[in-house]
Formats: sequence, structure tokens, C-alpha cells
Amino acid sequence: MNDTRFIYLLERHRTQQATPLEEEEFKALIQSGKYRDRFRDELARFMEERSHSAKDEEVPVDGERLYEKILAKRQQSEEDHQTPASSFGLFFRIAAMIALGLGIGWWALSPSQNPGQIAATNETGGEVIHFTRKDFIRLPDGSSVLLNDDSELTYYASFGDSTREVTLSGEAFFDIAHNAEKPFVVHTGDITTRVLGTAFNINARDKQVMVTVERGLVKVADRKQTLSLVHPSEKLVVNTIHHGFEKTEIKLTEEIAWKSESLVFDNISLKQVVGLLKTHFGADIRIDNPAIENCRVSAWFLDNESLDEILEMICQVRQARYTRTGDAISISGGIGCN
Repeated sequence: MNDTRFIYLLERHRTQQATPLEEEEFKALIQSGKYRDRFRDELARFMEERSHSAKDEEVPVDGERLYEKILAKRQQSEEDHQTPASSFGLFFRIAAMIALGLGIGWWALSPSQNPGQIAATNETGGEVIHFTRKDFIRLPDGSSVLLNDDSELTYYASFGDSTREVTLSGEAFFDIAHNAEKPFVVHTGDITTRVLGTAFNINARDKQVMVTVERGLVKVADRKQTLSLVHPSEKLVVNTIHHGFEKTEIKLTEEIAWKSESLVFDNISLKQVVGLLKTHFGADIRIDNPAIENCRVSAWFLDNESLDEILEMICQVRQARYTRTGDAISISGGIGCN
């Protein structure tokens, strides 16, 4: 694979000419991290071109024209030497969400930010993808990982070619795409957690590995033997010094309470987003425009963003607006997704 192929796929996707196989190939390249810098540069170039060719401001704003506004905001901030982290990040997260529909994270468009994802080469010559901060990660096989604070996740760029293996330090919640031929393996020191397709949490800290299962079946082992199978609503705690372990039944919501603090919209409809916001914030929210209810959203909020910050971002993408009447919130206007 070379840059020429990547740019070809990028253009095919941008112009909506890519075949389903090309779409999968392109998304896998983005998610591998190998072409992150090139993607960022090409997207910035595309934004520049669109900005310079802007003409009639009365034309309804679609995704591409929103790029122009994002770029103008960025240029104005640089000229004024004012780059508030919250608003700056917000505009780039909007760009990332609508850019190519990949949900790759707002930092991909912001060269001034220190990314949590790093590509490096290890001593064996294999390229390793390294995540080093709280993040929502979509793996090439369709699995997802919600990485907690002060945690690290690494995997080879060739992930999925022959095996599906990652290494974790700290804590993460995994939602694994089923593949009977390629078990998914999480390495935490000498302890391995193996699944085919399930959802579970691992906390590898303080000389312990704690595995909590939400659904499916998980097998935990050390280098010598299988220690235990873990079922839903069970927690296995393994001592990493002498490898003794204890399995107990738990209340799942309490054990993985950290996960509920984050909001992840993973290619779901705006109607579903509103449902999640209602539950998360206890808010009364309705969508007045049926044309935008089924529009897809890919975004994540991991830093305790307020309801207003989230609504601002969602409404910007569809060019909608929200208003408050007492305790009720209405989302109105906007451009449909068909």
C-alpha cells in the first residue's frame, strides 16, 4: 500500500464514487493510524480549496460548506491569537464528524493538538498503533474500545490480517465483533483475556487484572493454564504476582460506572442520540423536524461536556437549532440527510 492508493481512495470516498469494498479498504487504512498525517494534510488542503472557492452565501449549508466556516473560524483564531481549547476543539470535532463519516476523533484535523494515537515501529520491525489517553477507538475489524484515563492500548497495524490481538495497560471497555475464526485476545502482562464476540471491561492496575463481563463469555488465562471462564455480571480478579484468582457476581452498573460518564454515538440516528441524551441528562428533548430524525451521527464526548455543548455540535452538523422553553428543549429546522 502506498500514498497514491490512499489518496485515490480518499477522493473516491469524498465524491461518493467508492465501491463497498473500496469503502472498507479506506476505513481500515484510516483506523489503522498509518495514514493519519496524510489524511489530515489532504483534508486540510480540501478545506482550503473549498474556502477559496466559496461564492453564494445564500446557498443552503451542507457538509462541505460547513468546512468553510470551520476553516474561517480557525484562521480568525490564529490571526487574533485566541484559541480557546473548548471552542477550538468543538469546531474540529464537528469537522471530524462530518468529514468522511468515520468518527475518527476531532484531533485528526488539528495539527496543534498532541494526538492520543501514535504510530511507531518496534524492535521486530512491525508498525505499532499506540493510544495513550481517554479515547473511543474503532478497530479495523469493527470492534470498539472505550479507553479510560491514564491507560494505554497498543496493537500492530496488521491487526486482523491473521490475528486480533491488543495489549492493555490500565482500563478499557471492549465491544468485540464476532469472528469464530479469529478470537480476540487482550494481553495484560502475563494474563490474557480471549473472546470470540462479546462486551467486557478490563482493569489492569495495582498488581491485579479485573475482568468484568457485560455479555457473552470470556476466557482468562496465564502463560500456563486457563484460570476461569467469566459469564455476564461476573467479575474475575487475578493477582498478577502469584496468579491466584477470585470470581464473584457483581452489579454491572456499579463495576463499570466510569463508562456511563462518557457519551458515545457510534453511527446512530439523531432520534437515538436524543434518547441517550434524555437518559444521560434527565432532559426533556424533542425533534420538531422529522426530516433529520434518521440522520446518522458519529461522535463521542469523553470530557464531561455539558448538554448545551453537545446540542450545539449536533445542531451545527445538520444546520438545525435548539431552543429552551422552561425545562423543555426543542430541536428545529435543519437539513435532512436524504
